[in-house]
Amino acid sequence: LLSPAAATAPCTLQAASPIAGPLAGGTLVNISGSGLDAGTAWRCSFGGVEVVAEFDEEQGWVSCYAPFVEIASAVALNASIDGGGSWCAGDGLSFQFYSAPNVSSISPASGSTQGGTVVTVTGVGLNATGVSHCTFGSLRVGDVVTAGAVVAASDLSAERIVCVAPSADEADAVGAVTLD
Repeated sequence: LLSPAAATAPCTLQAASPIAGPLAGGTLVNISGSGLDAGTAWRCSFGGVEVVAEFDEEQGWVSCYAPFVEIASAVALNASIDGGGSWCAGDGLSFQFYSAPNVSSISPASGSTQGGTVVTVTGVGLNATGVSHCTFGSLRVGDVVTAGAVVAASDLSAERIVCVAPSADEADAVGAVTLD
């Protein structure tokens, strides 16, 4: 993968996190390296699409939001410390844009409050990043989502994710209520 311009800035890139995000954009990407603090006008380039960036003095990295793109693909990722006039050197970082996953079913719909229920999520595009988790006991209030328990998938493919549900206490989930 090539940089959007010749690497002439006095900075070197080492890593990016995360390294993938949806086509819709909006993924906050942090890029680490050396010499990033020497800048005054930071930018990121995702396959030639430039976006404004900021330098996080506390963490020592450049942060930017991935743009919207139309096609799922891996693109060159780079940073500039001078507003795009030159680009950092490094090992050729990349960012993978993927189509949003689509969940078609979750089975079973409920399980024991003691945990241990094997939950299967089916759909398409479920392994876009190669790492998936199941969230149990989440609560959405406005735009804020709080997860009660996040469990790593024990089986992952493009069409299926399998997770073992934690106990209701671990998930901080709302229990069932029986009215007499």
